[in-house]
Amino acid sequence: MRRSDFRIVEDGGYEHDFRFHKTGEDRGTTYPELGLCITFLDKGDGLDDIIATIEHEAIHACLSPIAVDPEIRLTEDHEEKVIRAKEHVEAGFIV
Repeated sequence: MRRSDFRIVEDGGYEHDFRFHKTGEDRGTTYPELGLCITFLDKGDGLDDIIATIEHEAIHACLSPIAVDPEIRLTEDHEEKVIRAKEHVEAGFIV
């Protein structure tokens, strides 16, 4: 993928793109510097999984401005923990 393939979104917004045929195991990815989330539809195990991936990448997009704040130092691992905690609350594992 080349940077020139995407339009950079102004004002901190994000675009969400859907693609097929990506090598590897990733179901989605977020490019904060481009304002872009991509969900790879062929990697999902069904509609529920695809929707969960869309939501997962959207959360990464929402957290990315915090991640670049030097006083907070939110890592990708922290982002994953926030997302997993949200999923556990929704599933009723955490009250």
